[in-house]
Amino acid sequence: MASLRHSLLTWGYSDSRNDLALLEFVDHPHAVCADPTLEAIATQRHWPRLRWQKGSRNMAEVRVSRTARVPDPLRVRRYHKAPEVGPRVLFFSGGTALTGISRTLTRYTHHSIHLVTPFDSGGSSAKLRDAFSMPAIGDLRSRLMALADDSVLGHPEIYRLFTHRLPAEARPEMLQATLRELAAGRHPLSMAVAEPMRTLICHQLGFLIEAMPAGFDLRGASIGNLIIAGGYLNHHEQLDQIIFLFSKLVHVRGTVRAIINADCHLAVTLEDGRRIIGQHQITGKEVAPLESPIARIQLVEALRCTSTTVS
Repeated sequence: MASLRHSLLTWGYSDSRNDLALLEFVDHPHAVCADPTLEAIATQRHWPRLRWQKGSRNMAEVRVSRTARVPDPLRVRRYHKAPEVGPRVLFFSGGTALTGISRTLTRYTHHSIHLVTPFDSGGSSAKLRDAFSMPAIGDLRSRLMALADDSVLGHPEIYRLFTHRLPAEARPEMLQATLRELAAGRHPLSMAVAEPMRTLICHQLGFLIEAMPAGFDLRGASIGNLIIAGGYLNHHEQLDQIIFLFSKLVHVRGTVRAIINADCHLAVTLEDGRRIIGQHQITGKEVAPLESPIARIQLVEALRCTSTTVS
């Protein structure tokens, strides 16, 4: 009790002299409708005295507070032991900034919700966007994989397939052949997936191959991105359905959604009057950083179109 008293402020309330030892122990003793002996002691020691009249609606207001640790170690241990009953946490994000946090978060909750922005216009996402006029799916795939169960309790073979990338230095004909092997179910990565999930995944890749324009650059392509792109094209260009489907396939421990199902790009108007379209032109990762502050941010429907300001 001594160590507890030094770490927390304590309050005590009583109406009886029999509780005098308790009131003397706490930091803030109160006499409530006290008997004559306790009333006299409280008056002598200048303790707060509360007297409530029976049946009165004008009750005294009593404030009780305590010192709490954040995060609560008890709750952290409870969630770590049973993440399926963990708290709900909502994230609005894009890119890979939350990938590591999301992966760690699955150890404490399976109820996180991730609303991901599909506006990336650089890297491998740009190839798919240029070819099919679709939202960026690289960040969505990355978040799905961060939350996926890659243990033996989930579907580690599907996780390996989704995270595999085609070689960046291979010849185009070799990349095409590898992709066709994956779509036909003859590649070791797709052969490791059990039916009927193998047929479902291969069907999406096959649909992508049929829709792929001539000369499509497969160097360094993420198989997960290609599968999701095929599913997007095969499901009437609807992201929500295909994300939900693959969330179940890889046993995602949380919820991932795109904030919009449209082929939109970020656009900014700078204070010096210039207008720049495309996230890869704004972030400073693939081109030189902006030299002028941003005055306004917009969403546009395509790299060459304009739109009203939305944020």
